[in-house]
Amino acid sequence: MAGSLSPAFVKVNYRSPFAPHAQIIGTNTWNDGADMGDFEAWSGSPVAADVMVEALITAEAEFFQTNVNFHSYEIYTLDDTEGAIPLLVRAKNIDIDGTIITGGSGQFEATQATWSFRSNTGSPSKIVMLDVYVQNFGKITSADASPDQVAFIDAYTNVGNAWAARVTSRPYFFQQISYTLNEKLRRNYYLN
Repeated sequence: MAGSLSPAFVKVNYRSPFAPHAQIIGTNTWNDGADMGDFEAWSGSPVAADVMVEALITAEAEFFQTNVNFHSYEIYTLDDTEGAIPLLVRAKNIDIDGTIITGGSGQFEATQATWSFRSNTGSPSKIVMLDVYVQNFGKITSADASPDQVAFIDAYTNVGNAWAARVTSRPYFFQQISYTLNEKLRRNYYLN
């Protein structure tokens, strides 16, 4: 089904000082196996699910303050049929903190970073980070990307991994990171 998270996806759970958050990130096919199972990487070889997921979360933690904690993730499979219900196949508790020391001149209350990509079939793919540390609300392109940003982009687009756009295609081309204040979060946090 077009736009579906089929055949599988990962739900990453984290909390900031203000609220719990979850990210849903599509993947290629998940296969049962030891530990957390594995995903079918775009290279054609299997990649251990825990290795792939925790590498992405570790790379992502570089953009959050130390008071943000990634505490768990869940792996779901989803049939490509109308009305299919996602099935939880694995879950794991983790303890990965952000790396930016709290304080400084940046903002993190109700902020949002949207990482935009194109897949190898041209379809859009996005990863959204909430309560992310922001020093400058300007757009970031590949020419402006820091080494930490390049590492995250590589973890998401690497052919040896199995991250997927919603049309089961490989994230291929990084477009930009855009930063904004999330007005819904601002209302929820009573900042307006």
